[in-house]
This record gives sequence, C-alpha cells and structure tokens, in this order.
Amino acid sequence: MDPTQVQIVERYCAQGSWIAETALHIGGEAGDFDQGADMVLLRDADGRPYIPGASLAGACRSHLRGSGKEPDALLVLFGGDVDRQKDKLEYASALTVFDARPEDGEPVGAFVRDGLRID
Repeated sequence: MDPTQVQIVERYCAQGSWIAETALHIGGEAGDFDQGADMVLLRDADGRPYIPGASLAGACRSHLRGSGKEPDALLVLFGGDVDRQKDKLEYASALTVFDARPEDGEPVGAFVRDGLRID
C-alpha cells in the first residue's frame, strides 16, 4: 500500500478515560527549576496538569509494537517509512491523539513528599 495515495473516506473517533493507578509525574518546563522546584508538573494555561497527546501516542505505539521489528500496520497508523529503505519519516501519522486532561470537577492535586530518599 502506498501511503501517499491514501485518501480519507471515513473518520472514526474514540473517547475514553485514563486512570492513574499509581503516582504520576508529567515533567514541566526546564526553566521552572530556577524557581527552586525539584520536580515540576506540566500544566495547561488554566494551571491544570495534563498528559500531551504525543506522549500518549508514543506509549501506545511502544506497547503495541512490543519487542522486535515494528509491523507495517503500525507504521501506517503512527507514521513512518513502510518501504524501510529510507532513513527519514516518509509520511505523518494517520492517528490524531489529543491531550489527556482531567475531567471537569475532578480534584487534581500535587503532593509534596518531603523526607524521601534512596538508601
């Protein structure tokens, strides 16, 4: 299949919720460390933490690929060179992944755990 000849004839949308079952850290801007923070959180314009869509897509791609060579179907979905003869990205992803944001009304908290150390 030549991905440059593909035309969009349908669009599917999937929606769901992500649940963090353990502690989650999404890194922020490097300049924020100048403010005296050890670990900063990536936040949107309203100050609420979020997970970038590119991070979600990368994690999904890695999980689906497993170990070994990436199947052509994943290259078509996530973007890449199906021919594998070139060292550059041949075309962009057919998948659009939006940022994951907390649901309205969901409490979002950042916790400070002072006194933790590695022995």
